[in-house]
Order: sequence, then structure tokens, then C-alpha cells
Amino acid sequence: IKPMVKVTLKSDAQNLDEVIVVAYGTAKKSSFTGSAAVIKADKIVSGSKESFDKALSGKMAGVRTASATGDPGSMAEINIRGVGSISASKSPLYVIDGVVTKADDDMNYYGKTQSVLSTLNPEDIESMTVLKDAAAASLYGSRAANGVIIITTKKGKEGKTNVSYSGEVGWNKMAVNAFNMMGSADLIDYTRESLANCLVTYGITDSKQAALNNIDNGGDMFIPLLDSPATVADFIHDPSGKVNTNWKKEIYRTAFTQDHQVSINGGSSKTQFYAGVGYNKSEGIVLGSDFERISGRLNVNHKVNNWLNVALKQMIAATSQDGFRDQGDQAQGMGTSSPIGILFAMDPTAPVKNEDGSYSYTTNRVGNEVSTDLNSTNETAGDRRIYLEAMVDYNRTFGRHDVNAMLLYNQDELVNNVPGNNLINSLPKRKQGLAGRLSYAYDGKYMAEVNMGYNGSENFAKGHRWGFFPSIALGYNISEESFFEPLRKVITSMKLRGSWGLVGNDQIGGERFIYMPTINLSGKGFTTGIDQNYGLSGPVYTRYENNSITWEVGEKINLGIDLQLLNSLNIVVDIFRETRRDIFQKKGTIPTYLGTGNTDVFGNLAEMKNQGLDLSIDYNKAFSKDFYMNF
Repeated sequence: IKPMVKVTLKSDAQNLDEVIVVAYGTAKKSSFTGSAAVIKADKIVSGSKESFDKALSGKMAGVRTASATGDPGSMAEINIRGVGSISASKSPLYVIDGVVTKADDDMNYYGKTQSVLSTLNPEDIESMTVLKDAAAASLYGSRAANGVIIITTKKGKEGKTNVSYSGEVGWNKMAVNAFNMMGSADLIDYTRESLANCLVTYGITDSKQAALNNIDNGGDMFIPLLDSPATVADFIHDPSGKVNTNWKKEIYRTAFTQDHQVSINGGSSKTQFYAGVGYNKSEGIVLGSDFERISGRLNVNHKVNNWLNVALKQMIAATSQDGFRDQGDQAQGMGTSSPIGILFAMDPTAPVKNEDGSYSYTTNRVGNEVSTDLNSTNETAGDRRIYLEAMVDYNRTFGRHDVNAMLLYNQDELVNNVPGNNLINSLPKRKQGLAGRLSYAYDGKYMAEVNMGYNGSENFAKGHRWGFFPSIALGYNISEESFFEPLRKVITSMKLRGSWGLVGNDQIGGERFIYMPTINLSGKGFTTGIDQNYGLSGPVYTRYENNSITWEVGEKINLGIDLQLLNSLNIVVDIFRETRRDIFQKKGTIPTYLGTGNTDVFGNLAEMKNQGLDLSIDYNKAFSKDFYMNF
């Protein structure tokens, strides 16, 4: 009789643990002590295909995405856990495949906002990680004062070559039936009433009815407010009311969008590749506004030997954007160049086209004609950037002990190739930084991590150029304790974590070397002489020296809990607080008796606080091989 052996396979949670992309590497989610949120490819492309920043809207707790306008292709502003500063940079740091990307308004042109991020095809993104607290983002130094968004693009997979196509067509329209304007009859009545009220108020007629009768009979009565005679025809295009133009329908439309993607990926055990081509055309709901992007990407990974891996990641994109002048500052009120501002100013009694079907408009020459002959010139433009980064990483496991250490050095130099006559612009912009991380975990239960950043910036005077920004994070996987075993049928996992740290921001805005004084050599006139009849001009300070200007420092505290219930419901709760001190500002009002006059005075003058709660809930459950629920 042969013995029967019963074998039961038990899943190893440690091996199945999710890996997330973090600063300069990856980490197991169960042992990560910082505050971060991850969004995968399927969630990214489930929203807007126009750009990844708009696709991010509403997908992550603590991440606010807003656009100053609704124009397709316009730059969205992303804030992580609120607005971090009053006058300095408020945007997070973007890292694409390990490369820090400048994502400000360099691509802006007259009246329009656009960022290099709009050239990135959301279909090419594998995942995004948002680092929220000081411990998670500290390795990026002062650049990460407002958080970090790490973007990882797709890679090829070992195995059979796969070719895929996806396409979609959709439409957009105004979400609510707002801004319903007067028709011709309404506007004519409104104008009649206004003129009649004016005539009665100033005693031109005895009664309102008498005023209306005079207006309807074509009377040309003197209007005191205008200091001239006027009739209804002086205020509207056609007082007969025969034309009734709905300008809302002429300005707004149902906008169509289309998106097409072709990709191919595959490879062997040593070489994997991913290639993708995408086309996106997004119309705006305002006639004449649209965004178009054609993009291509090639990612190749090759394993040379056991200790050397090489990768090629290349992207090319062409974009075009049509639209209208943005109005990012809402304090200005309703801009006359905005579509709504134009709508409010239009006359419904005016026709859209002339009787012959043409549009009525006038053109004015801007500038003076210089020469009608074609010629060519030589010009050198652009910037030159040198970025140096070196890193030493150490990982070792001793039984139940996991140790990781990292030391990082970076240096950045940016040179303006066309400084013009500006001496300041001709000087290279330089930054240096040293960062380190030491983490320890015991038996997958107890975790500790210490980070430090030592950063130097040209924006401050000698003695204030370097800032030290430490952080510490602790984690406790309480569900790995033996006493937690009875609860695991309901609470699959539970982790407590907390962090404290300092972050520094040197992007204080305004001019370079703001701590130095500026002098206008002929800025002030005065008279002298016996009869005070001799005029001279002399130097005057336009900005006072302040060598005490220093780093804007944020103190970040985070307490969090990660829960998984019934092996399917994930809950992440974070309570955070940030106190930003030494915020750089210009002194608004200074008593004149101090002698400053109109001279600017800058300093670290303000303080602000952000605090709140992040809550993220998702549900993942496979009921069978063919039925899966995820939300």
C-alpha cells in the first residue's frame, strides 16, 4: 500500500506584495512608511485622453486638478494637499521615467497657456505615483517642496509579440443650460423701459407712459446722462425686431473628440520593446477652439549581463492648439476677450452675416511696413542645460532584518544662450544637492526610515544658500503579529504609519538675486541753486538689500492607516498638516516716515498652514474566472 501525502498550498503574502514606484526605485507597499498614492494605466485612460493632467482629475485623494479655462490643450494646475505657498512655486515636481521634467509655462504664447505635459500621450503611461509627505519626497530635495508626481511609461513584455489598436469617438457640450440671453423683443422692451425711466427721472416727461409714447413714435428726446438726444436705434442694431440672433448657438457647439492608438510590444528574456503611435483631436465647445496631438514612443530594455541593463526611452510629439485668450486671474472679472464676455456684449437684433452671406468685420494694420523684400538672418536661440547625478545604493537582508541605504548627489546648471544686454541673464543658474536615505525593517512588522537633504541655491546670500531638511518615518504592520490572527478573516491587513519632516522651497519667484539691492542711476530728479532753478537727477534705490532672505521651509506631519477588509476592500486614511514658514513676499505698506519711499522691500514675511484628511476607498473582487468587480 502506497502512503498518501496530502499537500496544501498556502499563498505567501510577502511574495505577492504589491510593488510601487517611489523616489529613485521601488518599494513593497506593505513596508512603505511614507504617504503616496498610485494610479494604474486603466484608470488613467478611463478619463480624458487629451492630456494626463486632466485625466488625473478626481482620481486621487488629496490631489486637486484645475484648469483656468476649458480650452482643449490648456495647462492644468495640479496641487497636492492644497496650495503650498503664497508667492513661490506651487506646482509639484514631475519625474518621467526617472528624468526630472520642466513642466511650467515655457510653451505659453500670447494669451494662451500650454505645458510640455500636453505632449505626453496618456496611453503610453503605465502608472503614476504621487508622493505627498516629506518622507516620501525628500530624496528630490528642494524641488519636491510641493510634492512629486512620478510617471512610468509602458515597457515591453517577454513573450509573443502583440499588436493592439484602440479608438474612440465622443462629444462634449455645455453641461448646464446656462447663460440664456435676451431675444430681440426682450432687448427692445428693456431699452424702451430704460430710456423712459431716464426721461421721467430727469423730469423731461410728466409720466412714464408719455415717455414710452414719445419713444414709440420715433421721438428724439434729450437724454441728460448722454448729454445728447437719443432713440432706441442709438442703442441696438435693428429696433424693428425682425432679426433675432441666438448668439449662444453661434458661439457654442457640440464638440467632437476622437482618439486612436496603435501599439506593439514583446521581446525575449534579454530584450523587450514597446512602441506606440497615437492621434488625438479634441474640439472645444467654443467654436474655433481645438487641440490636436500626434505622438510616438519607443521603449527598449536590454539585459547585457547579470550586472548591466541598458534602456532606450524615446518620445516624439507634435501638437497644435487653437482657441482664445486665457483669463487665469478671476479677480479681473469678466474678460472682454473670453467667449462668455463676448456673448454678454452681443446684440440679438444684429445679424450673423450680411445680406450677401459675407461676414462684416474690419481689419487694422499693426506696426509699420519696413521692407517688401524677403531676406534672411542668422540667429542663435535656446538654452543649454547640464545635469549631473550620481547615486550609491545598498540593499541587504540579514535573516529577518532588511537594510537599505542610499546616497545621492546632483548638480544642475542652466545657461541662457541669448541673454541680450542683460548681465544677470548671462550668468548660469546653478543648484547643488546632497540627499541620503537609511531604512530598516524587522520581520516585515516594524519599519523605520530616515531621510536628509542638503541643498544649495543661488537665490540666497552667502550664509543662507544651503539648507538642511531632514525627515523620519515609522511604520507598524500590526496585522503580522500573532495576536492579530483571529481578526484576519475580516481585517486582512492593517498598517499604521507616521512621518515628520522639513522641506525647503527656493523658487521664490521674481528676479534673480533678489537679496541684492538695485539702483536707478537717474531715477530721482531734484532742484538746487540759489533760486532753486537748476535741475539735476541722481541715483535712487529701487530695491533695498536684504542678505537675510532665506529658504521657505515647510514642516510636514502625516499620520496614516492602511486597511484591507475581507481581502477585497482597501481603505487608506491620512491626516496631515503642513506649516509653511518664512514665505517670501514684498512688503505691501511701509510708513513714509521710515524713508523708504517707493523702494521695494522683500523678505521672508509670511506664514500659512494646510491641514486636512485624505480618504481613499477601492474595491477589488474576483467572483469567478469571468466576473471581476473593481471600483
